[in-house]
Amino acid sequence: MNSRRQVLAIACAVTLMGMPLTSAHATGEAATVVTDFGNHMLRMLSDPQISPADRREQFGTLLDKDFDLAKASRFALGRYWQSASDQEKKDFAVSFRGYLVKTYSARFAEFSKTSFKVTGERPEESQDVIVSTTVTQGGDNPKPTKVDWRVSTESGSPKITDVIVDGVSMSITHRHDFAAMLERNGGHLSELIAQLGRMDGAAKQ
Repeated sequence: MNSRRQVLAIACAVTLMGMPLTSAHATGEAATVVTDFGNHMLRMLSDPQISPADRREQFGTLLDKDFDLAKASRFALGRYWQSASDQEKKDFAVSFRGYLVKTYSARFAEFSKTSFKVTGERPEESQDVIVSTTVTQGGDNPKPTKVDWRVSTESGSPKITDVIVDGVSMSITHRHDFAAMLERNGGHLSELIAQLGRMDGAAKQ
């Protein structure tokens, strides 16, 4: 799980710690959401006056604004969502949000001089659009990384639901990781929620 979590953190960090976003072909609402998310993140990360705790809080607010966390939570829990109680669903959603904030924000300061470019968008399903981007780190031999963003209108407005790095879906990675954790603990969702809560608490210390 650690290696998958590291890929997720690095991918999103290099995606967002970059130069101002540009749009090559994508001009629709989905691309606008992705561009808006990235530009707000860049402004936040470029402010040296923001403490790590405030940065996590502001990032959480940005996630709430541009991500469909309810849909992401349902997908991440997979088949266990159906058998969960209403209270467990609420508790998991809170813990999962904290997990995402921790995962995405922990490594942001480690990356810089990254260019981010929106290159296009395509309809994927009835309510989904894939926004394609390329991310290039600075250096003598920069190597571009393909990062796709799945944007859904299921909630009524365009929201990001997944980040796909070189063909690897971060939502599917979360789902596999959580399924493995639940299989190890006998399917006890309360233990997974507690573990995510401990991880979030450790990040705030």
